[in-house]
Amino acid sequence: MQSLPSQLVPQEDRGVLLAFVKGAEGTAYNRMVGNIEQIEQRLMPLVEAGTLSSVSLQTPAFGGRAGDQTGFVIMLLPDWDERDRSAQAILGEVRQVLNGVPDVQVFPFAPGFGGRSSEPVQFVLSGPDYPELHRWLRPWVK
Repeated sequence: MQSLPSQLVPQEDRGVLLAFVKGAEGTAYNRMVGNIEQIEQRLMPLVEAGTLSSVSLQTPAFGGRAGDQTGFVIMLLPDWDERDRSAQAILGEVRQVLNGVPDVQVFPFAPGFGGRSSEPVQFVLSGPDYPELHRWLRPWVK
């Protein structure tokens, strides 16, 4: 199976940014809570300015399955028609804001296809009956 070169895959804007937070090995839970609170304090001005619509933070990440020294941040963006900047542009600002948080490494990213999926793209075609489906499918199967 061939993959599409990543430079041909368009940037996605799913209206959300994520960040994985990694503390030093052996960091206590209470210290990670403090680290996550620092991240929240840095992000709140972006919420107040309308750059982000909401922020949700968790430590440890994924209920502890990723380790006790982890955290996860979900940043919802305003709806596409309510903002004039792309998720990638906002991601750049978020990276600046979260740069240099003491005690942890913060890895903000925009989720998306990014050309790194090993699974083929799949479609589901539905319609009122088989003749109609066949008519719709014909241009795709040339």
